[in-house]
Amino acid sequence: DASTIAAARRAEQFGRDADFAEHFVNTDDLVPYTSTPLPLCFCYDVTAAAERATFPLPGGGRSGKPAKDLLLRALGYHNWPMGYLARHYETVLDAKGRIRHPSHDQLPRGAVERVT
Repeated sequence: DASTIAAARRAEQFGRDADFAEHFVNTDDLVPYTSTPLPLCFCYDVTAAAERATFPLPGGGRSGKPAKDLLLRALGYHNWPMGYLARHYETVLDAKGRIRHPSHDQLPRGAVERVT
């Protein structure tokens, strides 16, 4: 349908006009259009990152209700890439104390680094 085509087109173009674009992705995410690396970004695939095992699920963890727990577990990892970014992001400064931004010369568009 039209919304599916539009979403795919936006994903294909995400980062197109940015000096640098990066994407933290969880490839087993059930939410549509969020599990595929974006082609115009440098991508970190955090699906197999060791810390995922200790990432807290929404709502404080298991509720004791099997259906609810299954849903929380399935959708809870949708937030995992942002959790990984929050745990690992570092601001890098140059010699004059200015923020040094990453570059696609070192981290090329479309490349995927698998984090374990």
